[in-house]
Amino acid sequence: MFEDVRHNIQIIYRDRIPYIKRSFNNKNSTTLTKEYLIESNIGHLLICPKTFNLSQSFYLEEYINKKNLILSKKNIVKIAQKLSLLHNIKPTLIPSNLLALLKNHYVNKTKQNINYLSLIKAILRKISSMTTRNKFNGVLSFVKEFSSNPYQASDLCLIHGDLNKNNILLSKSGDIKLIDWSDSRIDEPEADIAQFFYHFNLTSKQKKIFTNAYTHCDLNQGILLIRHQLLLLYDIVQTWLLTNSIDMDKFNKINSILEKQ
Repeated sequence: MFEDVRHNIQIIYRDRIPYIKRSFNNKNSTTLTKEYLIESNIGHLLICPKTFNLSQSFYLEEYINKKNLILSKKNIVKIAQKLSLLHNIKPTLIPSNLLALLKNHYVNKTKQNINYLSLIKAILRKISSMTTRNKFNGVLSFVKEFSSNPYQASDLCLIHGDLNKNNILLSKSGDIKLIDWSDSRIDEPEADIAQFFYHFNLTSKQKKIFTNAYTHCDLNQGILLIRHQLLLLYDIVQTWLLTNSIDMDKFNKINSILEKQ
């Protein structure tokens, strides 16, 4: 969960046409193959750049002439439409060679409840200070209570898995493209949407615009809340690991959410 796959990205030219060359510092050919296969298989949906020439160490990707992404109503709707297309891709629609590369992230469809408590505990194991660990008791109590209540989990689908500001591009022609598919997996659609809301800090009005334009399914607000909690907690732990200090702003946000439950 704390390992970030770093790309080597170069712009190269072939017959005076620019391409993106994607490779990895650690020569991770499995992840490289996964990304290439995902982009190749969903390319017809116009969600991501076109791909070319997979080798053991790199592949080429269409160069996107991008501009600054402003979260206007029009662009939020476009992002919702792209994610709707992506989330319509069920495990049964994924070729077996690609699904095999996603198997480590595969969630058991037969389970009615996803065990979010185990996810929180996995994060907490990264914290060495017992004093710091105790500060998260409120979060643990809330997640444990939530995960013990029965609810119908959303349909599982292919998700992007890392919808931060670097990975959603707006082309000069006004099209939305998603890049960097190294964290793509089979999961709940709410995982993607919570990331988009979190990293772009959407307002309530912007979230409503997105939700109205998102056609894949009715979003489970409880799952969105938990996913938001996990992102906050993840950032707090990352700060702790890097600086040995707590990001109190994010910590207070978690407490504020807990107090409303």
